[in-house]
Amino acid sequence: MFLMNCFRKASIGLAFLPYLLVILHLAQVTPVDARWQCMPHFDDQVGQQTAICWVSEQKKVLCQKNSCVPFYNQNRPFGSLTFVGCENSKAGKTGVTVSNIRNYHHYPNGDEQNGHKGYVAVFDGISKLWYNCAYDGYPDNMNVYICSSCK
Repeated sequence: MFLMNCFRKASIGLAFLPYLLVILHLAQVTPVDARWQCMPHFDDQVGQQTAICWVSEQKKVLCQKNSCVPFYNQNRPFGSLTFVGCENSKAGKTGVTVSNIRNYHHYPNGDEQNGHKGYVAVFDGISKLWYNCAYDGYPDNMNVYICSSCK
């Protein structure tokens, strides 16, 4: 009788094994319609159809550029992200609007060393210059890309 009870308990556990495997497998698969918010960084790969979307300081995903749209204006296409009131102190430029964004790096806590509060550093693909664009007075400077076709 004891032997029969042991087999019955083991068979119940084995019956749940396929369900456990399915659940563990689904936890590793990204849903098809997932949307990734590229915060804190976004790095365009010039000449390619893909870009690198950083979803945290340690995790990045590779995304199709045509699947990326600005978070605040999701009806606008990739390439329409714009930052205003930007400056490059080394080049002596202030109040610049940067609209040909290749890369951005958000620093929401700012930079104590240079006296910046929250800002985004953006690389202008035309002038080939980096600009710092403050959040203060320009809430749209907190905008990021969200991408849906990533791996």
